Amino acid sequence: MNGGELLQRRTSLIAVALALVVVLVAVLLFVSSPRGPNVSPPSPPVAQARPLTVPQLIMQRHADRDGLLDFEGTLEIFSYAFEPLPGVSLPAGPADEPGRWTDLAMRSILPHRAELTDAQRAVVASYLVAAKPVASRPGDQHGTHLVSYLASVDRTRSSSASKPWSRPRSNGRPRSSGTP
Repeated sequence: MNGGELLQRRTSLIAVALALVVVLVAVLLFVSSPRGPNVSPPSPPVAQARPLTVPQLIMQRHADRDGLLDFEGTLEIFSYAFEPLPGVSLPAGPADEPGRWTDLAMRSILPHRAELTDAQRAVVASYLVAAKPVASRPGDQHGTHLVSYLASVDRTRSSSASKPWSRPRSNGRPRSSGTP
């Protein structure tokens, strides 16, 4: 062998030895590293969502996309906002202020008056004030308007005059807002 071949062979052996060292180091690093899925540190606890209130449950179960309640939802929201209607049970959940739901309850129940039982109709009627047919709205065939249904809540919950759902009375009669 001449000197050129010898140099070339040494260079090749050094390259192979160097490659083997690199592979050996890579294998050692792989073997010594922890295996398994990448586990991220635990995230901070997420705040617990508050449970839905009774009216929110009613709306979730019985309202359409436009927020209109079906008949069962109407019965439930009226029972929640005013007083329980016979034969109606409410979903279980935390309460909120019933006075916030009286407008929706009354607007929802009036179109369903014909569907109510006599006992339910009597409860609803106790929150309405009869009006002269001339003073009623064109679409109101029953001659009833809602001027004082909030004031009538005060009649049934007289001990809660400071609550937001009660309206002051003057001379024992409901105040009229002047709008039918």
